[in-house]
Amino acid sequence: GSVKNAHDLTFDSEELRFFPDQKAYEMQYKKQIDPNDPSKVDIVVKIDFNEPAGGVVKDKKIDLLDAAIGGQVERVTAAGDTFPSKRTSAQVSFHSAATVGKVVDGEFAVTFDNGETLFGTWQTKLTSVSF
Repeated sequence: GSVKNAHDLTFDSEELRFFPDQKAYEMQYKKQIDPNDPSKVDIVVKIDFNEPAGGVVKDKKIDLLDAAIGGQVERVTAAGDTFPSKRTSAQVSFHSAATVGKVVDGEFAVTFDNGETLFGTWQTKLTSVSF
C-alpha cells in the first residue's frame, strides 16, 4: 500500500536546495498550515542526500540507502505523524542537469519496511544555500 493511506501528502510548494559546502541536496514538499503565518509549515516530505561521487548524472538513479549517500526520508509535521523509520529501497533520479538557478526535474521512490511506498516527482528551481 501507499503511505498516503496513513498520511496526508497534500503540499503547496516544493523546494530543492544544494548546499555546496556540504555537497548535499535537500528536497522538501511543504504545506502551509497557517495562512497568516508563512513560517508555520508542515514538511510533508523531506529528502536529504549527499552528492554522489562525480556529481549528479541525468537519469542515473541515486541509491539513498548507500552509506556514502547518507539519504534520509523524513516527515516533519505539527501533528507529529512521521514516516516509518526503516526503508528497504529508496532512490532519486534527476531528469535534467542539476544546475543551480535553473528549473530541475526528477523523481523519487521509497519502500518502507512495512511494505508501504512513497513516490513523487518534482519540477522546481534548484537554489544554492551556504551558511
